[in-house]
Parts: sequence; structure tokens; C-alpha cells
Amino acid sequence: MRSNLLHVFFIGILFLAGCVPYDQESFEDIAISFSSAELQKIYNFQDNEETDSLLVYLSAKAPSIRLVAAQAFSSIQDSAFTDTLASLLYDRNNEVRIAAAYALGQTRASKAAKHLAAAFKSDDSTGVYNQFNSTILEAVGKCGGKNYLAYLSSIKTYKPTDTLLLIGQCKGLYRFALRKMISPEGTRRMSEIAINKIYPEEARFWAANYLARAGKINLRDFTNSIVQAFISEENAAIRMALAKALEKTDREQAFPIIVASLNKEKDYRVRCNLLRALYQFPPELVSNVFDRFLNDSVIHVSGLASAYFVEKGRAREASNYYQRSLDSSLQIQTKITLLRAANRHLPAYYKNSRYQVITELEKILESTKNPYLKADVIAAISEYPRNYNILAEIMRGSGFQVMQTAALEGIAHICRLPDFDLYFGSERRIVRKELAEILKEAVLTGDAGLVAIGAGVFANSSIDFKRIITDYTFLLDAKEKLKLPGEIETLYELEKAIAYFREEEVPQKLIPEPNHEIRWDLIEMLDEETRAIIQTNKGKIILSFFPKEAPASVSNFVELASRGFYNRKAFHRVVPNFVIQGGCPRGDGFGALDYTIRSEVPQLYYSQEGRVGMASSGIHTEGVQFFITHSPTPHLDGKYTIFAQVEEGMDVVHAIEKGDAIEKVVIQ
Repeated sequence: MRSNLLHVFFIGILFLAGCVPYDQESFEDIAISFSSAELQKIYNFQDNEETDSLLVYLSAKAPSIRLVAAQAFSSIQDSAFTDTLASLLYDRNNEVRIAAAYALGQTRASKAAKHLAAAFKSDDSTGVYNQFNSTILEAVGKCGGKNYLAYLSSIKTYKPTDTLLLIGQCKGLYRFALRKMISPEGTRRMSEIAINKIYPEEARFWAANYLARAGKINLRDFTNSIVQAFISEENAAIRMALAKALEKTDREQAFPIIVASLNKEKDYRVRCNLLRALYQFPPELVSNVFDRFLNDSVIHVSGLASAYFVEKGRAREASNYYQRSLDSSLQIQTKITLLRAANRHLPAYYKNSRYQVITELEKILESTKNPYLKADVIAAISEYPRNYNILAEIMRGSGFQVMQTAALEGIAHICRLPDFDLYFGSERRIVRKELAEILKEAVLTGDAGLVAIGAGVFANSSIDFKRIITDYTFLLDAKEKLKLPGEIETLYELEKAIAYFREEEVPQKLIPEPNHEIRWDLIEMLDEETRAIIQTNKGKIILSFFPKEAPASVSNFVELASRGFYNRKAFHRVVPNFVIQGGCPRGDGFGALDYTIRSEVPQLYYSQEGRVGMASSGIHTEGVQFFITHSPTPHLDGKYTIFAQVEEGMDVVHAIEKGDAIEKVVIQ
């Protein structure tokens, strides 16, 4: 009864919203020019989080000024300004209203939802406010409670021609799902839209991503419809999402469709998602399927297939993983991963097989010069817990930081084993003490990567090294030696470890103080024809920039590229059908310079492939590392800066493997 009352209450709010008078509509053009000293001031205030100065501009006469000021708050994401931003929902200019609605969603404040609902234009017969209403529906998904979810789920009056409103409804329900808020009615509505081609393609994209991403939803009742929609879908982005959604349908019905589709699917990204869907099926049903795709010509696919045996492998098949690794037609990365699976799952008494696996891994370690392949081998070696002394020697002696961090991550993996005590038996106390000393030694090196990994283990209460390490002052010393703000990710890990030893609450993540100014001279030199050319060992990737949306990130990238910073760096991280990431000065993901830049997240979406974003360890911690997406990744929206788009060279992006080189970056 109560939920029904809330539902009626919310509908009443929306009905009354039609009676709220807007100021006289202004159709004055929005013009953003970086030669404007006033606009530069606003961007600088955003960059420095000088919110008091920004507030003045929300009531400026020129709509361009109000717009940029409102957009600034979408990046600042401070709920303290909810009421102030709400006043812009009644601005004379529609673009300003839209920016304000989006910014309110970005605050994630529950009270923002009431403001958004009250501003919804339910009596808009002309469609003038459709984009505004659409943005409100999405924003409510970021900040609304269960009553708003119930309302959004129940809307069935939008016709297939109501494109923007349908997109808003789908985005809103998707945002709710990312917050782990779902309803059977919402799932039913999203299923209906995703599978029916009478609805606009963009709405179906968001609905399909809901089906793929929402946790704890059961799609068994929609199995046939989703299967048929997947088979007939031509849009690769929607097909990828529907492929992943198949894991939540009736598995008996979906399995033959997945297998048949894997055999004929040409888009490797869809094959990746089909394999990911099969991860959730019983091993006895799917093991042979994964085995067949170990020989896939695309490393992303064969990599996912081999990784399955690491994650889901079984002891009785472990010897087979070793035998399969000897296939000379396999790519070297796939071979290493199969050896890793064998090393993880071999029973302790299979001593001869273990010896063969370790011997094969040592051969690769000695023969390859590629530090990233060596790091993969090190990870494989760590699957046998008694190899911890080998890992310690690699950590101490390797000249490559990527290998040192891989070795310590291997030791961390051993420490986290749920059956650690059972595995080491009577030696468990001695081994645990040795591991604690190795981790302490790593922290004492002062190396940002090693300190972060070591501190992360010390902070783990389930391992409880507090019983062994009674003097934790070495953690305090390591904290004092950090080079901030560049090593802020390491600071977070140390803070957690120190709090654990002190039996205190983990402090909130610190946001670095502004320490890197926007280079307006560089921004003013850019025009619509300016491009960044990333020359890799696989070919060229050409980027166009978004300076209006992300001037700090664009100027930072241009500055770094212009002085050759990115030359001879590597793509150190590649996740199949997700991202390639590069620009780390260390090559292992822990590298940074002596500054950070601000997150810039206005209303721009990861809804297409080739988006170029800034890597971070939390809001306002961006620096030099960037990533490029293989496909749409809308779960990153509003969290990670988008500063560029791949214009040419997506084939190169898809071909990049971990360790491939950024030979140089040229701005022209």
C-alpha cells in the first residue's frame, strides 16, 4: 500500500510540474570561445574548485556563462550546491536547464531528485523540452530512491516516436541498476525495449546494457525474445550487450545459440562477450567450447578462453591444461595462461606434472626479452604457493619495475589464499612470518608500486599480519617519503594499512589540492582541424579533442605530447573488449608525475567505441595515464574524463596487445 501511495505522490509531483512557470524562453545562441577571459576564469575556478567564485556566474546575463558554470558543478559533484543548482532548472535557456539537471544528478544527493521531479515538464506538447525531460529522467536514476525507481519503471505511455523520453527512461533505469537498485517492472520494461526494433536504436542500446550490467536480475522469462533479438540484431554495440545478457536467461535454451554464434560471429568483441556469458555456465557444459577458442586468431578472444581455465578450472583436468599448452600453434600469451591454469589447479601430489609446468615457465622467462610476457610468467609461477621465495628474488633483482610489481602481486596472491593454512599445514606460521618480512622489505624500498601492493596486503584483516608485525612504524616512514600528489594511489593503501594497525576507521580518500594550471596558450592554438597522432608499433591512432568539455585534460595531454613525454612508453594494460591503457612512466600502472589534474565530466558519454579517457584512482587524481575503449562502456559515464575520440585507427586499437609501444605522439 505504501509503495502505491509513493507512486501516486510522485505522479502528482510531475503533474504539478506542468503548472510551474518558467521564465520567458531565450533562444540566444550559446557561444563558447576560449579567447574569452571570462570563460577562462570559470574553467580555472572549476579546476581550482573555487566554488564561491563559480556561484556568481550562475546568475550571469549571458547564457554561455551560466552554461559553463553549471557544467563546472557536474565535475565538482558537491551535494552542498544542490539547492543552488536547482534554481537553474527554471533558467530562460534550455541548454542551461539541461546542464543544471545533469549536474544535479552528478551530486548523487537524494534531495536532488525532488528538485528534478518538480522541474519535469509533463505538459510539453511541442517537444521543446524533450531533451531537458530526458536529462531529468537520467539524473533521477543517479540520485533517486525506491519511489522514483518505481515510477520510472512503470512508465509505459512513451511511444516509439518519443525518442528522447525513451532514452531518458532507459538511461535512468540503467543508472539505478549501477547503484544496485532494480525492480521486476523495470527489468520487464527494459527487456521490452531492448528486444523490439520498433523502439529507437539508442533507447535499445541503453536497455540492452541494462540487461547486460544489472546484477541479480533473472531473464529466464524473456529467454526466447532475447535470443531472437540477439540473432537478428545488426548493431554491434547492442549485440555485444545482448550477448552478455544471455548468461541470465534459461541456460539450456541459450547454450546452443551461444555456441552456434561463436562459430560464425565475425566481430571479436561479440565473441568476447559470448565467452564471458559462458563463464557462468556449468564447467562440464562449456569447457570444450573454451578449449576450441584457445586457437582463435584474435588474442583478446584466445586470452579470455585461456583465462577461463585459470578462474574456473578443475583439478582433474589440470594435466590437460599443461598438455594443451604444448600446442605450437597457440599464441605465447595463451600458452602462458594455460600453464598458469595448470599450476593453480594441479593437486599437490602431481609432482612430476608440477615440475614440467615450472620448467616450461622458466624456459619462457629466460628466452623472452619482453618484460610484459615475463610479468605474465611470474604471475603463472605464483600460482604454486611454495614458489614465494622465487618471487621474492625476482622482486629484489629484476631491473624492470613491471616484473618487480608482478612478483610482489604474486606474493600478495599467495597471502590471500583462502586455504593458506591448509596448504602449508604445520609450516603455516613460519611461512606467514617469512611472507610478512618480504612484504615489509617491499614497503621499505620506497618504490610506489611495491609500497602500494605491500600496504594493501597489510591492510587486509582476513590475513591479519598484525599478529606478526607488531611495529608498524615502517608504514609511517613510507608515508612520509611519498612524492605527492603523484603517488596518491599509494597513499590510499598506506592509510588503510595504518588504520588497520591502529584499529581506527579508514580515513576518507583525500582529494589533492589543485597543482597544475590549464595551459590556455595551448588550448587557444587548437582548432577543429587539430589532431593527435599516436604512432604505435602496430600503426597510427588519430585523435580529435574535446577542449570545450575537458580543457584541463586536453591541455595536459597536448603539453605532455609536445615535450615527448609519451614517446617510448607502453600500453601496459589491455582488457579484452574494454580498454587499452598507456602513458605510465613506470610501465606497470603505478607511475605518475608530480602533479594531478581535475576530473572533467560534463554531459558526455562512453556510448561509442574509441572514447579516450583519463585513468584515475578516484575523483581528481588524473595525471598522465590515458585509455582508449574498444567498445561502448557506459558504466564509466560521469566518473572518468573523456577528452578525445579516435577518428582513425580503431583497427590499431583493437590490435594493441599488452606491452605494445607508443613510439611517439605528435600534435598537428
